[in-house]
Amino acid sequence: MTILGISPMPQPENVFTIAEYRVLIERYEQIFEEKLTLFKQGDKLGLSLEQQRARNAFLWEQARSLSTEYYARLPIYLLARCPICGGRVWEAIDTFSLNGPGWISGPTGFGWSGSGQQSYQSECEHVQIVAYCVNLNGLEPDDIFITTHNRWVNLGPEVPYVMRSPLSLDETYVVIHALPVGRYDDAEPQPRYTVYFTTYFTIHKQEFDNVIRSLRIHHARITPMDADYNLVKWVKAGKLFWLDSDDPELPLRNRPVEVFPYANVQGDPDPWRRIVNGRVDTLASPRGCLRRGGANSC
Repeated sequence: MTILGISPMPQPENVFTIAEYRVLIERYEQIFEEKLTLFKQGDKLGLSLEQQRARNAFLWEQARSLSTEYYARLPIYLLARCPICGGRVWEAIDTFSLNGPGWISGPTGFGWSGSGQQSYQSECEHVQIVAYCVNLNGLEPDDIFITTHNRWVNLGPEVPYVMRSPLSLDETYVVIHALPVGRYDDAEPQPRYTVYFTTYFTIHKQEFDNVIRSLRIHHARITPMDADYNLVKWVKAGKLFWLDSDDPELPLRNRPVEVFPYANVQGDPDPWRRIVNGRVDTLASPRGCLRRGGANSC
């Protein structure tokens, strides 16, 4: 079993080895390569329309089967504990590399792989948002190939943030936690990149939802337009907590402020970062808004 970082959660019996992971990812990419060839050159391959449709259906079924196996064999990580009731929030997450299909949906607030519906699990009714951003730690992500054929990995900013408006509500809190992510081209898993998770909790669900709607977020639960990168301020206010990675049980902490581990994260704060063809592109937002001269056209 291969797992990067700390997790007190029970793990699947058949968590990937790095070799097994690579076999699945490469097969997954081969399927999309064949689908693209079928779409562009089906007639030239000497296949009838009926044969093309049958082959396409077969490939889709293969992709679905691999996707099911992929999520079932990922390690499970504790992401947060509720500051209100202590309930745990967890999810199966690909920390082997950024090359897996689970990264393609990007940070929408529905969990690591959630897009339109939550992908995380919770013991707690207070959790409202599970968001993330990825820090490349100065590395070029040229180990990524799964993002070809108009697919890409949305990263968010490298520096974690909280949203001011929902966090300003009474009895509303955020928990931050970091996980290491490896590179696909490493012989053995090593902590190369870092993914920062921010999980929002509240007693006032309706007021929280009203605030989110007022921010006019499309197809997501988060927006960097409401971002505050001054995390220490929210720790001091008793609104921002973290999981203590010095303890294998990952207990919840809010004090002392001086040991808050995410006070000085370095990196690019641009929220529209994504990996396209193995390089970072910051010209377009996940909403399709172009950035020119540091300004958004949205």
